[in-house]
Amino acid sequence: MELACEGAEALGVSVTEQQLIAYLMDAHAIEEQSRGLVRRARRAGERDELREIYADHLARTEEHRQLLQARLQAHGAKPSAVKDAAMRLGALNWSLIFQAQMVTPGKATALVFALTHVKIASYELLNRVAARAADEATVAMTERVLAGERAGAARLSASFDQALDASLEDWDTSRSAAGALRRTQAIGEAMRVPLGSV
Repeated sequence: MELACEGAEALGVSVTEQQLIAYLMDAHAIEEQSRGLVRRARRAGERDELREIYADHLARTEEHRQLLQARLQAHGAKPSAVKDAAMRLGALNWSLIFQAQMVTPGKATALVFALTHVKIASYELLNRVAARAADEATVAMTERVLAGERAGAARLSASFDQALDASLEDWDTSRSAAGALRRTQAIGEAMRVPLGSV
């Protein structure tokens, strides 16, 4: 590691700037994962208000990806294809979990809420390393993004009751539908006449 750092310093890239670029790449990869997960969560949103919250979150994610790309370009770097792909794969794995179980609006909202706080933590670290690297443009960008993420987290938090109500309605409907299906199958079985008796 020391040799890599010495080589980077010889090229005029400080260890702090290396870390700044790494944190920018990490934040971009987290936004990639967020984009995939929020798209899936949006499908679980039964109510217009929840869909609107997810749509706003998705729009913020797209904006943040562009801001991060601009900051990476300012440092002569670009998003890490490997990190982005790994995080997209992580979003795909979550998508499989969504498909394997009944994903309610409550579960989807909780997942997006948790992911928003992962993003907040990522931007907090990025803000601090940018300050140490004296990158005022990235500091300003992270402060703007953090304000948006915190507002989004507050909006998600305020929607938990609504998401729970939608989940309970879905639960009642699915249980009623399952019960009706079982009753229909039982009636069908009872009406079936053995072929030998005809």
